[in-house]
Amino acid sequence: MIVSNMTLVLCLFLIFSGMFLNYSNIGVQLFDRKTYNLSKIYLIIMMLCLFFLSGIRGDFTTDYINYDWLYQKGYPSKGIFELLREREFGFALINKLTYSVNSNTVALMLVVSAMTILCYYKIFEKFSKDYLISLVMMIVLDNYFISFNLMRNILACALFLLSSKLIINKKLPQYIISVFLISTIHKTAVLMLPMYWILRFDFRIKKQQAFPLICILGSVMFMCFFNEIVFFVQRLIGYNWDENGYGVGQGSIGSLIKTLFLFILVLLLMKKNNYSNIKERIWFNGCVFNVIFQFCSYRLFMMQRVGFYFSGFFLLLIPLLITKKKGKKRKLWKYVFVGFCILYAAFFRRDTIYYTFWNNKII
Repeated sequence: MIVSNMTLVLCLFLIFSGMFLNYSNIGVQLFDRKTYNLSKIYLIIMMLCLFFLSGIRGDFTTDYINYDWLYQKGYPSKGIFELLREREFGFALINKLTYSVNSNTVALMLVVSAMTILCYYKIFEKFSKDYLISLVMMIVLDNYFISFNLMRNILACALFLLSSKLIINKKLPQYIISVFLISTIHKTAVLMLPMYWILRFDFRIKKQQAFPLICILGSVMFMCFFNEIVFFVQRLIGYNWDENGYGVGQGSIGSLIKTLFLFILVLLLMKKNNYSNIKERIWFNGCVFNVIFQFCSYRLFMMQRVGFYFSGFFLLLIPLLITKKKGKKRKLWKYVFVGFCILYAAFFRRDTIYYTFWNNKII
């Protein structure tokens, strides 16, 4: 059976199963004799499904052959100390250790998929106010299927999103260590170090009288040293910086429109920005930076990959804002938004390489 849109199939599966499980507070006792409500069981089951789908995917994305070569020939021939000299030695060590257990490339895909999905599970379990909305957004509007190709980048993004709780809890030393470790998976993560202060910053003009002056001076400095700043950032996070370079790309107008839609939705849902709540402030600021980097990516190479680090904040903020609505308004917002996701999956994610697998066939 030919499947041209696996995103839509997964969406419908999540929604119909969520109708029965996601909102129940019924307690169920499992093998460990702990009592779980059905919504938690729903989250676990859905995450397991997503893990297996990504872990056993076939060779259909552009980067698969490169990961396969590195796993089979690139890293196994090197010793541990040689791997430590790699710029992203964390990912190299994952390859080396996995290869020592199983030489099949699928083993690497399973390990990386497990790490990525586990991060999202821990994030949703702790912070999401509506598992169904977060999961549907993750599949349709965020990076789940993109992780099939850019698996190092998305693993680093998932780890950063998980480490954002350290920003919330004011744990700077642990955050610095976590950013360093994440940068061994994908070096762009080093740019997240100043985000500890930036995401916590209260950008309200009335609250910060110096904010307009900072904006003006910052804009002047940016324009005066634009070429130097762009060159430094690109050299820091990129390998080759021309249109023919491997792994180099720009954001699409479709991605920009999608991000703008989500941000407008956030603004519509928010009667007043609760900046006094540090968690909501961090999530909102993260959404703002996602929009900024999407704009930059339309003109600058590689900026979209940096923007991926912030897209996950939409998965947490939008469910929170929807659940704050009361009565019929809450249900209306929820079902309209989920309906939009279904339509988006059906009409805009069709016949693209990122959103089908197993050579576009279900066996």
